[in-house]
Amino acid sequence: MYSQSEKICSFYASELHLTTILMEYIYEKIKEGRKILNILEKDLIKEAESVIELFKCKQALKADIKNIGWKKADIDSINKLQDEYNGDIIIIAGSQKFVENVKEKVPNTNTIIDCYELLENASDTMDVLESHDYILMTDGVKKIKELFK
Repeated sequence: MYSQSEKICSFYASELHLTTILMEYIYEKIKEGRKILNILEKDLIKEAESVIELFKCKQALKADIKNIGWKKADIDSINKLQDEYNGDIIIIAGSQKFVENVKEKVPNTNTIIDCYELLENASDTMDVLESHDYILMTDGVKKIKELFK
């Protein structure tokens, strides 16, 4: 499918939309035994709990999804977060400025998914797409070049 060196992005219209996009991906990766770390510009606890309650999966997996961290991240304590959660998949969500600041602080050895708030980044959407190989949507990860032929 894709390797750690390939770049994945996503766009969302609201916090609820973001959690909906992420839920199936996170579910599948947790089933595979992968560890996930969310680094979020905004607190998404309420939205995540709403989507998790509607999500059809075993209660234990719901608990695992809740425990990956849905709180707003303090950008100055990114290294502490990485040590605490030790995720091999890092999801960064927020404005383009927030995503870029966080990416400077995380190792390139992880699978990183850059999730951009669409209204904040509307003018830069094509630039973001051109700098990534894949896009995460509600129906999974898709190769950008195949979507926009």
